[in-house]
Amino acid sequence: MGRKKLRNKHKANERSTAIVLDMGRPVALTGARFTGEGGVSVFAADNSVTPERAWIETSYRRTKGPKVLNRMDLEPAALVVDPNDALAKYLWVFAVDTNKPSDASVTFTGVVQAQVAVLGPKTHRLAIAREMVIELHNVQFPAERFGWWLVISSIVNRPAGSRMAVLVDSDLSSLPGINRREQPILRKNYLPDGFELLYASSDTGGEFIANQLLKRSDRNAREIAQLCSREDVEKPPVVATTEGGPLSHVRVWERNGSVT
Repeated sequence: MGRKKLRNKHKANERSTAIVLDMGRPVALTGARFTGEGGVSVFAADNSVTPERAWIETSYRRTKGPKVLNRMDLEPAALVVDPNDALAKYLWVFAVDTNKPSDASVTFTGVVQAQVAVLGPKTHRLAIAREMVIELHNVQFPAERFGWWLVISSIVNRPAGSRMAVLVDSDLSSLPGINRREQPILRKNYLPDGFELLYASSDTGGEFIANQLLKRSDRNAREIAQLCSREDVEKPPVVATTEGGPLSHVRVWERNGSVT
């Protein structure tokens, strides 16, 4: 499909960042030009060309195969070389991570809602608007994907033309098909227009904003799971859902946002 890679290695921590270009047809690229604003243009026969699709991926080598730290789609006509810059095109970024403690009937989905702005090269503003953990009882579907769909389906009244990113840390190989609306997220439910699923690991890659957000949602979910077992903590009410639905009860834990 005419895929090309532009690669940038980070020697200090052995990270490797690659921009993957899907040109949609065979193309002989002759060069690339990096701009002072963190962008890149690619050329074929001295003319600038635009890929059909593009994504940026950061990974490092290990014995059992590369460990992907993050992978996110790029705007084909506005390629960037910093994974943090790739988040700035979205109105909102939602980091969603689900934890299942020993009691398999209860899961905890951590959600962090954030905005990312590029202030300059390698300089960003991260604004956390909302953090919550959704405690779910007796979910009848795969917990991770149910958590994604629960968050996506709850986002209503979006401004026309706005784009939303949902950061997840599982099903890496399935995400391209879901983003192309070729595969459903859950049963017959496909990703709505204006949404994209992006991958980031919650256990490594702390130098990247996407990974920071996933780690934060994972941490929040784990903390709430521990609080639930304590008798000295005041808890939000548990609410019963409609009988015959995909879960039996739900409880929402929430905290205020911040700017960094």
